[in-house]
Parts: sequence; structure tokens; C-alpha cells
Amino acid sequence: MLVEKVGFVASDEVSAIGMGCRFASQGYAVRIFTPQTDLDRLPEHLGARRTDVAIIVAPAGSEQYDRASAALERWGAGPPTGDAQTETEPPASFDPLAELDVRGPGGTLVLIGSAAPGVRAQIDRLADDGALVLTLRRELVLGQDETQLMGLRSGAAATAEQGRNVVVRSENWPEAVEMTRRMAAKRGTSAEELGNRVVNMLARVGQGVISGAITTRGSTRRVIAVGTDTCAALCRKLGIGELLVLAEVEPGLPVVLAPGPEPLLLFLKAGSSGGPDTLAQAIKHLGQFQTKRGH
Repeated sequence: MLVEKVGFVASDEVSAIGMGCRFASQGYAVRIFTPQTDLDRLPEHLGARRTDVAIIVAPAGSEQYDRASAALERWGAGPPTGDAQTETEPPASFDPLAELDVRGPGGTLVLIGSAAPGVRAQIDRLADDGALVLTLRRELVLGQDETQLMGLRSGAAATAEQGRNVVVRSENWPEAVEMTRRMAAKRGTSAEELGNRVVNMLARVGQGVISGAITTRGSTRRVIAVGTDTCAALCRKLGIGELLVLAEVEPGLPVVLAPGPEPLLLFLKAGSSGGPDTLAQAIKHLGQFQTKRGH
């Protein structure tokens, strides 16, 4: 049985979403908090709104982890006293989208920084469905060319504003990744630094497209990020501190809501998860939420 308040600490946003999904599927109010969260004020924040399960993202063994655990303790959280799936009495109805307007006329923006096997098939499916696929080229990443990056961002924004889905991907096929790493090494750039550049550039593209949407209301309020590091970078760049778990696209892979004055619908997943149709199904679900809940 689920105790009145449940709290966890997770290593990253993708893991937190997976942990919270099984509770949300049972009707519990699940809130996930990223490293951007003010942990000192978190217990007060949780106490002011319906929360059954709170999950905080913090690296294990870090000072942030200890602070997250302390915040959950101050809120009064405990672990579940059994499997949520065995709960016999469902919780009171919880609607994360109540009073929120998540409408937006644009297409869905998809940011892909993962080189995991299977991602290429997911991209190919989106392209077959009519999505425009743009590539973050190695020359841009290695040279950190701001003009090229702004051009890529503008192209993605213009496509989304036209109502077309747009994918911005890194050169994430194995042979391209290896070549880019060799070229980076010759310049004294480590593989870790190279990876950080890629996900931060993708996040900046997302920030530019979303900020344009909020300003003009002509772009998109729907974003997909693929790759654990890409998801974390996007949340940092957009200043997302809280996520609410909505409905599953596939088992363990739900749509999430970033609440606030300008709420966003997101689908965040690891590169290794899902099959060839997963991203196409996610786009469909994101669109259905807008259709049903706009007001």
C-alpha cells in the first residue's frame, strides 16, 4: 500500500520519470524536481498543492543528494509500504492539466543527442511521416560557430511555426561519432567535452525555438528530447524545475508536463528505450493532449 507521502531521489530526469510512471498510472499525483529546484522552499511548495509522490533529481553521494533527502524528510515523505500495483483503493482523481492552456499551433520539436542503437530507425520513421530532419554537423560543434548555430535554430523555428514536425539531431551514427571524436582529440578536446558541447547546443536550439513560441505564440509548446544528457541539458536551459507525469506513450515512457505561466508538454527518454515507432507515437500523444485540453 502507498503511504500518504512518498519521496525518492533519482540520478537523472529520465530515471525519475520512469520511477514516477508506475505511480502516475495508478492515479497518484507525481511531481519530479530537477536540479534547478530551490530545495529550501520545496517542502512549502509541496504542501501547497496535491502531491502523492515527489521525486528529486540529484547525483548519488553528492551534497545535492543529501539536501534533497533532507527536503523530502522535512515534507514528511516515506517509502511506499508495498507495490503501488497492489493498491486496492484508487486515489482521488488528479488532473495535472486542470486550468492550464497547452494549446499551440506549431509542430513538435525533437532534439536527439543519443547515439544509441535504434535511434536512427526512430528518426527514419519521423522522416517518413514528413518531419524535417536537420543535423548538428561536426564542423559546427568543433568550431563552435555561433552563426551556424543560430541558422540551425532559425530553420527549426521556422519549420515548427509552419506546423511541421522538425528533428534536430547530432551526427549520432557510430562512424560519424568516431570520426568526430578523432578530430576533436587532435584539437585537444576530450570526448566528455565534445558530448557536453553537443547536448548544450541542442538545448540552445530548443531554448530558441521555445522562447520564440512564447513570444509569438506561433511555434510550438511540444518538445521531445532523446538521450539522458540531452534531457538534462534541455531542462537546465529552459529553467524547468518541475515536471508532472501524465499518460504513458508506452510502458514506462510517459508524456510529462512542465507547469508554469507558459506550460510545456514534453517527452523525455533515454536513447536506448522504445522501438522504431516510439517517437511517432509520442508526437501523436502530445498532439492529443493539446486537442483535448485546450480551452
